[in-house]
Amino acid sequence: MKKIFTLLSLSLTTLAFGQTTILNSGFETWGGNPSPGVSTEPNNWYSNKSGSGLASSGPQTCYQDMTIKHGGTSSARIETKNSILAVVNGNLTTGIVCAPSANKAEGYIGTLNPSSATDIRRMAFVGRPDSLVGWYQYTQATSGTNPTNEQGKV
Repeated sequence: MKKIFTLLSLSLTTLAFGQTTILNSGFETWGGNPSPGVSTEPNNWYSNKSGSGLASSGPQTCYQDMTIKHGGTSSARIETKNSILAVVNGNLTTGIVCAPSANKAEGYIGTLNPSSATDIRRMAFVGRPDSLVGWYQYTQATSGTNPTNEQGKV
């Protein structure tokens, strides 16, 4: 009986340490990123406004939403917007959005700003999750294919 209890205790202890924590996963704190200091982004998260290349010149796509939330005081609202050059996809990432041109195929998300070698953005994530669990809400465009009406809330 002692052996079974010891093995069970060790197994539960191992499982307790197996979870990877995502910082500010509830999107409760905003505007405190040290680099580049975009006040419209949640702490530890980045959008196109803090991206490199053409990404930062596009419209804002990430907003703090205080009306629709789940278990906290706010949520992240991600919108797709029209721009002069192209439709800008809404995004929210723990890395940096890199858009070297208006061609979406050339865009990527990285951890190092190609414009500044000292601007490193990443969240240490050593886990290998098999799923992503959260609360999401999507609002489809209501008139034709106008992407400015599409919204996602996280």
